[in-house]
Amino acid sequence: MRSIRTWLLLALKIARSIPSLLLAFACPSDTTSGTPRNLNPGALSQFGVPDPASMVFTSYGGSIGSLPVVAQPLPSTNCKVAALLIAQCNGVFNDLSPMGFASVTDGLSNTMFVMEKSTAILQHLSAVNPFVFAKYGWYITGNWGDTLVTTLYPPNACGKVVLGATAAWTDSASSLHPGGVNVLMGDGSVRFVKETIGCWAVDPISGSPSGASLGYGGWWTNLPPSGVWQALSTRSGGELVDFGTL
Repeated sequence: MRSIRTWLLLALKIARSIPSLLLAFACPSDTTSGTPRNLNPGALSQFGVPDPASMVFTSYGGSIGSLPVVAQPLPSTNCKVAALLIAQCNGVFNDLSPMGFASVTDGLSNTMFVMEKSTAILQHLSAVNPFVFAKYGWYITGNWGDTLVTTLYPPNACGKVVLGATAAWTDSASSLHPGGVNVLMGDGSVRFVKETIGCWAVDPISGSPSGASLGYGGWWTNLPPSGVWQALSTRSGGELVDFGTL
């Protein structure tokens, strides 16, 4: 607990003393990222950080692939991870051992490493939950919705699902650019992906793939066929991607 508190205090000190450094974490169009703003009351109290606490939010997230799953060796599972969970860790950032470039067999130029994720759009969720806006997008944490995103949901899912589908808003790629999002490929190139890119069908109420469900073991079942959007986020799916479809 003490080490977490020390890390948090250091991160907050950096945010206050070198704000220009953290502007690199923000897209200019995403005006609520890149500079400190207040957190929800008590957000860091369990770590010994008193209110009012602030945080810098980021407009970018690493790709965990198409299926967000928890594949950590937890005491509750005798520190064992089910083979299905390992198989569904299909992005370049996940709970498995650090991924090397050699594991990206789909090719670096065919695999998304980083995607945009706007924090400004989360202000709309205040209509159903006033705490979401300050809860997601922290630049210092490796959580889903903070510095990790998934293609389980379509790009700019905020325009395709209801406000109550919170995870589809917080954990998807999004931007304030008209018509799509910018993504960073493994070879260092940046591409603009249209929000009309081929994607599996999603339920507008839950935001999840139509017909799919998260099973008791923590893995996804009954998934529909992947679209181009999902293929771009997997590192070794063996899909052929036509970049004319982006």
